[in-house]
Amino acid sequence: MKKLFFLIGYLLLSSFSKGQTLAYSNSSVFVNRNHDQIIINDYHLSTEDYCGLPKKSVLYNMPLDCEKGIVLNPSNNFSWSGSLTFFYGEDIPNKHVFIYNKTGLLLKQIDNAELFIFLYDNYSLFVRETKIIGINLETGKEDLIYEFDKVKYTFHNPLAEDGPGLPGKFNFYWGGIRGKIFSTDNRIENGFTFVIDPQKKELLFWLQGDFSNLQNVPQPVKGIIKNDK
Repeated sequence: MKKLFFLIGYLLLSSFSKGQTLAYSNSSVFVNRNHDQIIINDYHLSTEDYCGLPKKSVLYNMPLDCEKGIVLNPSNNFSWSGSLTFFYGEDIPNKHVFIYNKTGLLLKQIDNAELFIFLYDNYSLFVRETKIIGINLETGKEDLIYEFDKVKYTFHNPLAEDGPGLPGKFNFYWGGIRGKIFSTDNRIENGFTFVIDPQKKELLFWLQGDFSNLQNVPQPVKGIIKNDK
């Protein structure tokens, strides 16, 4: 573990020193749970804000060999599946998701996709407008899990201080997919928390407010659906 952190620190420092000539402003690091792969994002001076794309994204296998990095599609965020069979990168500004196998080979690009998460090892969820969509990563087959009324609801908070914000991530607790969605009516604040059964594709729980923390939320027992949803 100490070696890993030393190597990450070394990469960040070397990236920073290169930045003096290559105009990189900072770097971010993603590490898989086995600590045998890391991804380094180098950001350009002109893309320092949270939603700007990095100048480059590079995958390294451990032990580290800086000459053998695998160049990926620049993405803001990366995450591995539970068994590390797949990992993905999110291009947040352009709403693209890139699916890779563990060697860094690009398997699929999903367009107009946000809020991507692994539900199971080879099955994932994402949002397209107000639709929650499942995708089999081995076959590429997509299926609709649930669709909210796009006239009434949005995953981008219209009341955010800096304009419609980025969607918040889903969580998967027992009972279903838990997430938050907002009203398009500016008079309704705080949004709504929902829980959806991904197998039955039905709404289990619906309540105004943020109930994403299990410490302060009623359990998603079927029948707790309020606010006339």
